[in-house]
Amino acid sequence: KYFTWNSNTFSDPIGLQETIASTNRKLVTIIDPHIKAEPGYNVYDGALAADLFVKSADGSVFQGSCWPGTSSWMDFLNPAARDFYGSMYSYENFVNSTPTLAGIWNDMNEPSVFDNSLENTLPADSIHFGGVTNREIHNMYGYLHVK
Repeated sequence: KYFTWNSNTFSDPIGLQETIASTNRKLVTIIDPHIKAEPGYNVYDGALAADLFVKSADGSVFQGSCWPGTSSWMDFLNPAARDFYGSMYSYENFVNSTPTLAGIWNDMNEPSVFDNSLENTLPADSIHFGGVTNREIHNMYGYLHVK
């Protein structure tokens, strides 16, 4: 889950960062624009409550498969979604991160959907902010992910 630390792999993220800092090195983590659809996960819950995900053609929140399993995709055409997602980069919101976390690799901003066998991306008829279809905004998605 992005903007979190896997407690099985990183049981002491602050200690890890302190060890890295003691060697005069920095840490880079990775995130993707798909968010694990898991109630109780703060990023998912916050985006869902604020209506910040891409919608299916029927108006429901789009869900598909990607690295964390069932996921929803941030609707970066929506300025509120960009603000919300951008706020996750802060040390305050990325809990247990420190200034040793010097960078975040923004990966897979195509966006990739593993269970769309034809194109491996959001369906062309999925709906973004303002009623814009993915067919119209697809090539802007990656740019808006990092704007």
